[in-house]
Amino acid sequence: MLPILQTTRETRCTASRLAYSLPTNAPRLLTLLILTTLASTLHAENAPPELSWEPRADWINVKTTATPAKGDGIADDSAAIQSALDQLADGLTIYFPPGVYRITKTLQCPPTRAPGVSLIGHGRTTTLVWDGETGGRMFWTGDGMLYARYVGLTWDGKNKAAVGFDHASQKIFETEMRHEHETYRNFTEAGIRAGHQIKTATAETHYRNCLFENCKAGLLLQSFNVLDHTLDGCEFRNCGVGVYGSKGTNFYVRNTHFEQSSEADIICRGEQGSSIRRCSSHGSNRFVTFASSVGPLTIQDCRVDGWKDPASAISLDGAPVLIFDCVFTHPPAPVAPINTQRAEQRLILSNNTAPDSPAVAKAPENGKIIEIPPGQLAGQLAGVVKSATQSFLRSSVPTPGKLFDAKRDFGAKGDGATDDTAAVHKTVEAARAEGKGAIAWFPPGRFVITDTLKLTGSDYHVSGSGFRSSLLWKGKSGGAIIEINDPNHLTLENIVVGHHDSGPGDNAIDIQQTSSGKPTFMRYDRVWAWGMYQGKPLERGIRLVGLGKQDKVHFREVNGNIQFTDSAQATIYLGVSYEGSLVVQGKSPARGGFLGGAVRLATVTDPALWIKDNHSLVMSDFYSESSRQILRMEGDASLPAGHVTLQGPKFEVDKKEYIGTQIDNYRGELTMGPYQFYVGNPIHHFVQKGDAPFSLTLLGDLFYNSKPEFTLAPSSRLAVVGCESVVLNKADAVDHVPGVTDTAPADTLPLLTKAIDDLRRLGQVDNEMNQVE
Repeated sequence: MLPILQTTRETRCTASRLAYSLPTNAPRLLTLLILTTLASTLHAENAPPELSWEPRADWINVKTTATPAKGDGIADDSAAIQSALDQLADGLTIYFPPGVYRITKTLQCPPTRAPGVSLIGHGRTTTLVWDGETGGRMFWTGDGMLYARYVGLTWDGKNKAAVGFDHASQKIFETEMRHEHETYRNFTEAGIRAGHQIKTATAETHYRNCLFENCKAGLLLQSFNVLDHTLDGCEFRNCGVGVYGSKGTNFYVRNTHFEQSSEADIICRGEQGSSIRRCSSHGSNRFVTFASSVGPLTIQDCRVDGWKDPASAISLDGAPVLIFDCVFTHPPAPVAPINTQRAEQRLILSNNTAPDSPAVAKAPENGKIIEIPPGQLAGQLAGVVKSATQSFLRSSVPTPGKLFDAKRDFGAKGDGATDDTAAVHKTVEAARAEGKGAIAWFPPGRFVITDTLKLTGSDYHVSGSGFRSSLLWKGKSGGAIIEINDPNHLTLENIVVGHHDSGPGDNAIDIQQTSSGKPTFMRYDRVWAWGMYQGKPLERGIRLVGLGKQDKVHFREVNGNIQFTDSAQATIYLGVSYEGSLVVQGKSPARGGFLGGAVRLATVTDPALWIKDNHSLVMSDFYSESSRQILRMEGDASLPAGHVTLQGPKFEVDKKEYIGTQIDNYRGELTMGPYQFYVGNPIHHFVQKGDAPFSLTLLGDLFYNSKPEFTLAPSSRLAVVGCESVVLNKADAVDHVPGVTDTAPADTLPLLTKAIDDLRRLGQVDNEMNQVE
């Protein structure tokens, strides 16, 4: 195999000269190998990183199995890799060492449920190259894969394969998957496709630090129930469309760069709401094409430069849209960058600029444009995106430290019966003593502990293999499985702690984090705790108690109940979280920190979000369905006033008579929207009582075959701004759903400005947390 060259200007020029000097009669496989190596060379500066792994004892190495792959770019490795995939079982990992793997047949996961499996490579030095039939697909999830990870793989279709990775499950509802540090190049239909001819669905998928290049569509989402796809820190270059969300889908794109998209960076035609936040676009035909009649859209803090479509950079034709803090420069003609196609389009703007255009937005004569004044955090200095060429893709990540294996090094069994307490504690203590990014590693298995595992110290990881690595409590009734105190750059990741799938436990708390006042930073990444589908918000789960001004917590991805108690001085960010309930509480008047999050899914909850004691919260993409109650707010007039800003793609309770939003003497403000209020509950009840002053504002909401009904106390004020009802099926509608009437008291705009500032601060915190390694 040819070496991977350092990407200096000189080597890039040398590589280009070599490519053009290949004779036309050069052997096909030699040409394939050289050009693949050149692709790695030319993109190493701005591509997902080269990953440094110490292979785990339980990993299945495709080069050392009974039918070994060569990885030399010449041999056909299809059968060898398929043989490794056929060995997949719960929690196992297929490992691809550095190499170029020539693939001629579709790789497919075996017909087994096998949750929590992983496919792991070394990033840009692990490449799978298609050399099969024209129009083929490289990988197909077949009967389905759930809770799976795909990390550090480069997929190259050579402009011959139609699809790189096909999430097209035939049996299993695929959920909570992660694509990370991957590259998808040269596919004639899509780099990743989800929802093609599926019999179930692919949802809750997180794409982190992935590159899509020279694909007809980078990420193609098709069909109903292809929902909650989150892109964070990705990049799309020279694609037809970067992200394509067809009818029935929804997505969240943030911290992502697009360039030279021939049709559009993003097309959104979804069934539920979507969002685009902190993105950059340079030289594409168009930034966004939006045509969803029922799913609102938010576009926040984006820089768009040099688009080519003379009509607009953003075309809107559908549900209400909120756009703020965006900058549009160098248009192809003196036209407004935002163009609304329908007269009834609700468009809400704040702090957008288009210095080279006659106006920011163009609407029909009777178009409905609402302008919200800039807030305290408005302005270019406050935005995360500074340039239309800004890239968020990480080309390097820290090298992992020393690995301590609970089974190999300390004799843990992980069989769900043997008491592994001593081995578990020794594994963690070894990593803590080592520091320097060391890893306390728990292979697939259920590790029984009877004494609380206490985590403290600096710069180490407590890691499992994923959904089939779990800590199972068999100690005394009550207590916590894990207690974390004063963590200093400590990460808990890829592990199950108390989740019901790991087995019954009689503990009271899964994970509890506390602080003594020292500066701390804690990260949770793919941690599953108890709470999913349980409808019991105050039981078990993850709890943060008494965190202060110097404490920072980053939930990169978690599942289960989370409680925050007297932690309103801390800075806490939930990037992606699934299931269970969020509870915010505490009588302490010490506040002034920040609690907020982006993507959250909550189903079968009561409630999904419970805010007590006038606490504050901002959530930008809160998806909830099939629940008894979504939002419950309680307060006390003696405590400081709070404010809650809540946006989301879908708001649906399980039965018509349930009250989705209930406020009991909460002192403060609630702004909801843009949100989609779903047809499953034809009348959306907003019930508020108590003497505490309270403001309720609905902003840019879409009532889908439904309408709101307000039961408010005299102490409250109500504002409805830029909302709309849509009747698509009159048989399901209530009274044919008359249009929502905007009612905006004189003091409404300042409250909306405050809510937009909440979202600005959320963007800043997201950026700050992602800078910490």
